[in-house]
Amino acid sequence: MGSNSRISVCTPVGPTRKSEPAGTLTAYYAHAPTCLLALACGILLVLGKPASILSLLLGRWVVIGACKALAPWNTLKLNIRTLSLLCYSLLCVVGLLHVCVYRFTYDSDFGPYGDDSRYFEKMLALVNGYEYESPLSYIFTVTPYQYVLAAVYLGLSLVGKPELLDLLPINWAAGAICVGLSYLLACQLTGRRCSAALTVAALMGSAVFVDSVVHLYRDGLMCVAFLACLLAAVRRRYVLALVLAVAAGAMRGANGFVALIAVVFLVISNAHVTKRARVLAVVAAAGAFGVTLVLFQDLLLPRTTSMLFETAKQEYAVRPLSVREVIEGRREELFLSRQKTGGVYDIMYRSPWSVVIGPVMQMFYPVTFDDAVHTEEVHIEGWRLFTVRMLRPYSVLRWVNILLLIKLGPMTLIGIYRGLRGPLVRKVIVCTFLTLVAGVSFVSFQDRHACMFIVLLPALLGFAEEARSTRAERVLGGCFLGVIFLFNIRRLLIS
Repeated sequence: MGSNSRISVCTPVGPTRKSEPAGTLTAYYAHAPTCLLALACGILLVLGKPASILSLLLGRWVVIGACKALAPWNTLKLNIRTLSLLCYSLLCVVGLLHVCVYRFTYDSDFGPYGDDSRYFEKMLALVNGYEYESPLSYIFTVTPYQYVLAAVYLGLSLVGKPELLDLLPINWAAGAICVGLSYLLACQLTGRRCSAALTVAALMGSAVFVDSVVHLYRDGLMCVAFLACLLAAVRRRYVLALVLAVAAGAMRGANGFVALIAVVFLVISNAHVTKRARVLAVVAAAGAFGVTLVLFQDLLLPRTTSMLFETAKQEYAVRPLSVREVIEGRREELFLSRQKTGGVYDIMYRSPWSVVIGPVMQMFYPVTFDDAVHTEEVHIEGWRLFTVRMLRPYSVLRWVNILLLIKLGPMTLIGIYRGLRGPLVRKVIVCTFLTLVAGVSFVSFQDRHACMFIVLLPALLGFAEEARSTRAERVLGGCFLGVIFLFNIRRLLIS
């Protein structure tokens, strides 16, 4: 009896994992994508667009197909599919809530900033074969992004006339694939399973990233090409990485150039590559840099084409501009204009240390809370049409972003430190991250372009996870909390 009783205690009876109760966290995680997608379909029914449900399903199939294509590189057997589908469904809900706000406020599905409407009109011009004219049409040259939109538009035209809501799921799918690629890259660099929750928090909790992928912007698809390029290079598929770098560059040249340089240095960091191959990689980098200087020689010489730009009096004028003048104009409009906000921002941007402080602030942007309801200028196709008081979804996303910054900010700094002290391949990733931060801070000056380094945050968080320092995180977290309070104290005192 004693022997049998011991056996009965030690021997498992029945299956263990399959008998988990349906209410466990794992079960919720597995069913969350379907529940959120059902919620998105309900929102479409409220908007009176039941036909757009087909587009939601198409985006879901695109995410599933991308996850299957990544299966050969998923050597750690990560649950990329569930993670990506969860983010896709979440982006569907957030994106449709944006559309609801826009439609109920000024009766349009387009955002108030004008870029998404210009991309849509440029795509229609490409499909119908006519010339696109807009106050800012010089910016919107044909890129692979417009061709992707045109292909989706023509495919959906077989069952009806597509609208903006029918094209947005492709952008949401690209954003979800970015999360999967970023998580896979982080795990590949660390050689272990990183925290999927930190990846979701870093990307889906980023106001800039979410705002960029829920609207009809090219940033989501470009980040997919950029991340796939880095992942292919880390996996030593250098030819594929080169093709993907060219694809990223076709959508935005500067980012493609950074991707190309990163690939070259990843080749050099590979210990199995011969010395001759490393020399060829350096020569290729030098050649690419020379070609870039030739293509952008108008840094010194004015362009012959006319550009439209907005003066300080908000009037449109036409005259030849060089790239340097364009950069200076963007700096005046998007960077120095923040001096007018007063308080800490005024002191910071007027300081001689702004060259150092600027990239740091860009890396951890945003740090100031914003009013959820305020007056917004609505632009459609580049024209300022009217001013309306509305709920600004981006302001709500900022609040979430700032709260997460208290946790993710210290880990980002620790990840940069550990990455620079780690193997050469990690140094390349960290240097690529810092290069992109500097590019947005000193050349681009547009917050939306920060998506290119935001998608690398999960890799830095993965580096920080390897040697968790609770004390260092607490100290840095307190510093971040103090900085956030410092930047918002003026608003708190006024209110």
